[in-house]
Amino acid sequence: MSLILPRIRRVKGDRTTNTTVVGSFPLENTPANFEKAFLDQVDAGITIPCYPQLVDMNHQILGPLSKLVPGLKLVGKEFHLSGDLALPSELVATEYGERVLDLLEAHPDVKERIAGTKACLTGPFTLCSNVIVDDPALKEKYKPMLFLETRAHQVPEFVEAMAGYVARITRAYVDMGFAVVSIDDPFLSQMVGRRKILFHERPFVLQVLDAAAKNLAKHGSLHVCGVISPQLRDLLLESSIHHLDHEFKTSPQNIEVFDKQMLVDHDKVLAFGSLQTNPVPMPGKKPDDVIESVEDVARHLQVAKERFGADNLLVKPDCGFGGMNAFDRAYGPGVGHDVVKKKLRVMTAAVEQVFGE
Repeated sequence: MSLILPRIRRVKGDRTTNTTVVGSFPLENTPANFEKAFLDQVDAGITIPCYPQLVDMNHQILGPLSKLVPGLKLVGKEFHLSGDLALPSELVATEYGERVLDLLEAHPDVKERIAGTKACLTGPFTLCSNVIVDDPALKEKYKPMLFLETRAHQVPEFVEAMAGYVARITRAYVDMGFAVVSIDDPFLSQMVGRRKILFHERPFVLQVLDAAAKNLAKHGSLHVCGVISPQLRDLLLESSIHHLDHEFKTSPQNIEVFDKQMLVDHDKVLAFGSLQTNPVPMPGKKPDDVIESVEDVARHLQVAKERFGADNLLVKPDCGFGGMNAFDRAYGPGVGHDVVKKKLRVMTAAVEQVFGE
């Protein structure tokens, strides 16, 4: 089913700043939970809801690829590759977009309440970092670094092949009408530090990112969590990707790394993390104790508004909420997602307070 949504527009009166999420939720991967997590975003006031990522971000792509690519196998919990990374013509991970289109067809009122939809896909460096290379010649050529084994992200031709494959999936999501398509590549924060870039030269890293995002233009987003070094910031600013998505609540030092003029000069929008997404249950505490207050989030957003300008911001939680399933284990089934819903309502209320006209 195909349903083309408009590109990002204003919603809720004259407010210019939209809201979204990174993608993962602490729910079992079922069709009912997919619908629940999507509609719960809309009910919480999220204006660019993301399709709910209810499977591991790496398994979302590598899992189905392991059934299509000769030599790529899932062994226990690890993916192993023998031989070349011969990626198929068939695309994987596009069914999530089709589910969203079906949902919007079944709930036509939802289309009037949102500014567009978002898709999230794991990026080439992170995907390849989760593939262990078993080829003896490659293991001899590329000695292990950061991991105990040689990994596919060390092999340039494997990374290039994965970037091209990711680009084809993102093209499918743009064709479906998704307003934002995020390439989630958290491994970049480990690769690109303050002084060094591991595994590859800077031009190659930039080339790979641009290749993965070549079909996205203004639709493109890149999520990298953790602390962003000035060197990584400069590389991302130079890339063709429009939205730069980072943690700013858990890693407030990232605020000082960017400024408004940088964003304007490079035509970027900052996807600004404003909620902690990795709290842990604490003995003697209630689940709701980890929920920020509207006033706390509003103060955080006011700093962003003054430093970056409202037009240069897309507000969202720091990262995905998948780890909140720890609250289910500690307190009972469904508690983690209930906390997530309350957090999202706090965030959208704070956005209205800070950015509302």
